Amino acid sequence: MHNRSMIKCHLSAQMDKNRRNARNSEGTTFGSITKDDLFSLKPTYPNSRQLKACDAIVSKYNDMIFINSNENQQLSQLRDWLLPMLMNGQVTVYDQSVQAK
Repeated sequence: MHNRSMIKCHLSAQMDKNRRNARNSEGTTFGSITKDDLFSLKPTYPNSRQLKACDAIVSKYNDMIFINSNENQQLSQLRDWLLPMLMNGQVTVYDQSVQAK
């Protein structure tokens, strides 16, 4: 997983600044990368220290994404189970703040 992050970082860093500026001056908000741009890049091979440093940063975010994705899936399942019962009156929502007034 961390290799993809490093590759993306290095591809972005190697793009020639003049080429990006030329694309950005064509009236688009963001410049584009063409096939020729990609083929003109020299491959970069990070050493193990760089990979570990990148992984230390990126893996935390990947873990958070995984946890949030699982939580979203559980919440969607709970919603899909509860919503029909709420709509046909099988369950009701008790609002404690209304009772206290």
